Amino acid sequence: MTTFHVNRPYGQTTFLNPDVKPLTPEQLQERNKFQAEMKKKYDSFSSADSSDLKAIRKQLSANSQRVLNQIKNGYGNVSRDEWYSLTRELKDLNVISDSDFYSLNPTSFTPLGDYDENGNFFYYPPPSEEMDRMIHPELYRNSIYGQNAPETDERFGDPLKYLYAWIAAQEDWMNDIAQEKNADGTKKYPNVSPIKANIDSCKKAASIIEKLSTL
Repeated sequence: MTTFHVNRPYGQTTFLNPDVKPLTPEQLQERNKFQAEMKKKYDSFSSADSSDLKAIRKQLSANSQRVLNQIKNGYGNVSRDEWYSLTRELKDLNVISDSDFYSLNPTSFTPLGDYDENGNFFYYPPPSEEMDRMIHPELYRNSIYGQNAPETDERFGDPLKYLYAWIAAQEDWMNDIAQEKNADGTKKYPNVSPIKANIDSCKKAASIIEKLSTL
């Protein structure tokens, strides 16, 4: 769970709280404790057995169950609204967290940065070109970019295929950031845990949805 993100609801970019105040040691400790508790709570669903998942699936709407069947049968015709509704229902059932939900719809949140060990906020560099192409495919269809992006956004056809591609793009971005150094050889970015949390949210939810689709 990350406090500050870039919000891109269906392609619109909004910066939340760009001027971030430092945290006191007490605030930083409380924040880290809360994040650890939330992670432990929601990670339990990743190891849920089939009986737990069957009970969850029965609580989903007919439309969401149909989407799961589409995913199971490999139909690449899941709409944006259908995917949103399915993941919203899973959030409302506490199967995935708020953070998981926002990470899935659709690449709507990427971390802006995080706090260092002294409570000071630092910013990450912008998402990679690959990530930006996935966030804003409509921009890259323009000939001035020299790109040949498909007219159909895959995340609303085969959502899991798109989600796994998004995970891979985030992992590449995270690894590049983690390797950057200052002139004195120290890490330029103290940690990349918010990006890792975002990736883990996507992986966990994808795994749960895949399992639900097979029932």
